[in-house]
Amino acid sequence: MSVTVKPDKQSEARYTSFMHDLDAMCIMDGYASREAAFVADRCQFLVEQDVLQSFNVVQYSDETCRIDAWGLKPAIDGSSNDSIVLVISDFFDQDSPASITLTDFRTYCNKAKRFFQNALKDEFRLMKLKADSSAAQFADYIYKRRNEDQQVTIIGITNGSVVSKSNKLVIAENSTSFITFRYDIWDFARFSRIERSLGGRESVDIDFVNDYEMSNGVSMLHVENGSTDIDSYLFVLPGKVLYEMYEQWNERLLEQNPRTFLQFTGKINKGIRGTLTNNPDRFFSYNNGIAAVANKVDIDSETGNISKIYNLQIVNGGQTTASIYNAYYRSMKERKPIDIDKVFVMVKLSVIEQTELADQIIPKISEYSNSQNKVASSAFSIRHPFHMKMEEFSRNIHAPANGDQQETFWYYERVQGQYKNAINIRHSAVDKKAFESQNPKSQMFKSVELAKYVMAFNMQPYYVCLGSQKCYALFAKEYLKTDDDGQGIIGPEINQEYFKEVCCKALIFKYIEKHAGRGLQFVLAPYTIAVLMKNLQEKGLNLNYKLIWNKQWGNEQLFSTLMTYVNQVYKVLADSMPDGVQIFSEWGKKKDCWDKYAQNIQLDLLPILEYTISQDEYLSSVKEQKSNAVMMRGIEAQTYVVSKPSSYWIKLSNWIHRGNMTITAKEDGILAYAMKIPYKIPSDKQSEVIIRIERKAIEIGFSE
Repeated sequence: MSVTVKPDKQSEARYTSFMHDLDAMCIMDGYASREAAFVADRCQFLVEQDVLQSFNVVQYSDETCRIDAWGLKPAIDGSSNDSIVLVISDFFDQDSPASITLTDFRTYCNKAKRFFQNALKDEFRLMKLKADSSAAQFADYIYKRRNEDQQVTIIGITNGSVVSKSNKLVIAENSTSFITFRYDIWDFARFSRIERSLGGRESVDIDFVNDYEMSNGVSMLHVENGSTDIDSYLFVLPGKVLYEMYEQWNERLLEQNPRTFLQFTGKINKGIRGTLTNNPDRFFSYNNGIAAVANKVDIDSETGNISKIYNLQIVNGGQTTASIYNAYYRSMKERKPIDIDKVFVMVKLSVIEQTELADQIIPKISEYSNSQNKVASSAFSIRHPFHMKMEEFSRNIHAPANGDQQETFWYYERVQGQYKNAINIRHSAVDKKAFESQNPKSQMFKSVELAKYVMAFNMQPYYVCLGSQKCYALFAKEYLKTDDDGQGIIGPEINQEYFKEVCCKALIFKYIEKHAGRGLQFVLAPYTIAVLMKNLQEKGLNLNYKLIWNKQWGNEQLFSTLMTYVNQVYKVLADSMPDGVQIFSEWGKKKDCWDKYAQNIQLDLLPILEYTISQDEYLSSVKEQKSNAVMMRGIEAQTYVVSKPSSYWIKLSNWIHRGNMTITAKEDGILAYAMKIPYKIPSDKQSEVIIRIERKAIEIGFSE
């Protein structure tokens, strides 16, 4: 049941543009209908939002049930088995947006729930579903997991607008069986809100009054911290509210701390569970609490309480949050519910409105508030020198023109939403178009995507298949370096040629992703690349990235050959799936998939020999570029140190010796050279040490 509504002109224009985009997809990509294009396009959007790891189009419908796609995501309780996600579409093939009530849409979404429930019945699976169909395969997968304790998410997607008094569109339905269903509603307004936002991500907005039944908001203490950039608040959060927040937002509450994806497990801390079960009223006293950040808070003028927090992120205390959720959830399953009304948690909230400042401060809050974490925080920071250097290269290195086209850039989005913001700050349509022409969307890539490219080409496709966040966490731990003080560092191997090589990897990965097949690209892109690199390695070859860079999207022979490899890899992986693994995307996550099958695939390299060079030639080139980078970095460091007067370095030395910072005797001796400029000139290597001392001092508080 729906009605057509008259939206404002901007909303109507966005809707019209979106429907035209679906028409273009039908023509360009061969979708049979607008709705088919809508399902594929929105599922891909949900993957980019980390709501789904991957998706598979199913499209089954009868008089009682329906399913349009499905996927997997990390289980909300942290268990090893990923959680099943059902996607159901309510599409209105009309030129004006429709409106639907939340109650009606929830009722419609129950059709997906009934598909899941019917899949547990032999009569439905064996009699109503066509054998070997995608719906039958999915139903078999559901049936094989029938005895697991599962939390199934039903995502309802629609191009209409869902009318609701609350923005809390994730609804949980408790169940006494093994299965709990959660409903996550995505309407056109929600999609549009995210796509229009500068960050390109859904803001985690916590509305205590309207969404969490706290009519008076949260009583707080505003701390005078002496900072003009950060507002600090202390308050106490009821355990039930924290439980509901995590139930709604899951790992999106923890996005500013990707280390969580390395550490998060389903094991509940025994101490936490013991306290929650036996002494819930003492939890506040025993627990250290949570450190969180936000962009903004609303303060009720009458009560002085916080009524709403905008873009809340828990940077320390993720394990506490998850443990409270798991303990209470399991206690309800066991019908011995914890008295969660007696549980309270201390929260220290830092509100940082300036985005650039937040990028610098948040990693430090996370690092300093969590001394137990053995993984250096700076390795995960978007301000790690690796990311800063990649961003610098991407703004200054032109990609060769392809045919009659102009030179372009490969735009590296270091900060979420940078690309969209770069477009929006240009006022005229002509300027916006010129920017997009020079920085095409097809050549924009993010840090999490770069991680996938590196892992795939380094023959670790099973990591790529784990999903963007987990893959990035593993990449950061393995590839991003820190010094003894935990500060991010990069070596001379991160140079202009390295950047070009990464862009070539992005080009190949993106091409395969686009053409590998709907739902299959998440496995076939990383595995095809890894198989190719393994074959090249065995022959003593490597890709000629310089040639690929020069041709850009004009590498037709390479692309066509890659697609033959894709088909070959798919056949081997599909045929080798063990009996216990039914889902192709799940098979890709298994290291055995690579170790026992994929890496043994033999490809015909003859069609792409022109795109290869010997491994010795490749390594020689890398070594040469590294040497050049070392020389240039030394010259730049020496130039920088000499450009400052000796008085500056004397001031720095005096500041250090007043006890503000500790340096070694050797470092102190090297700094002494800078104090004698111009009579003594530090060498290039000495200059690098001096700069490192200066940067550390500035970070602690030194200023000119």
